[in-house]
Amino acid sequence: MTQYSCSVSVPYTAEQMQTLVADVKSYPAFISWIKSLTVRNELADDTSWKGRAQATVGFKGFSERFTTDVSSDKLSHEINVHLVSGPFRHLENQWKFESTDEGCEIRFFIDFEFSNFILKMLLKANFERAVRILISIFTDEAHRRYGKNLQSGA
Repeated sequence: MTQYSCSVSVPYTAEQMQTLVADVKSYPAFISWIKSLTVRNELADDTSWKGRAQATVGFKGFSERFTTDVSSDKLSHEINVHLVSGPFRHLENQWKFESTDEGCEIRFFIDFEFSNFILKMLLKANFERAVRILISIFTDEAHRRYGKNLQSGA
């Protein structure tokens, strides 16, 4: 299995970043390799959201579909993702958002194993770079949605 974790500071509130990352329905609009995404079995209240997301991802002629259960807890500032089906043997992903004086610290963790050896080798060679790009994509989307930074408010 492959595990990876990283932390990054961003000039947005923990609430803003959690709301953005939990908005899985909008991923195809700003993550280019997500070709389609549908959410089913949604349950929501004032402090949490849960849903089953089915996504089709594609990159350089490669296309796969997978399904995950996603939960977002506003009280703990966490988003957890668990594999239901797809090209993985195992997939667990967690995002944690912690408020700081400058915005928030995003802690990203993923633990996965592909069932396909070729996919495993392709991603393993570029995985850290892919995670950095993904976090950069979310930061760019936060800038588009929320403005330049926490201090500017616009």
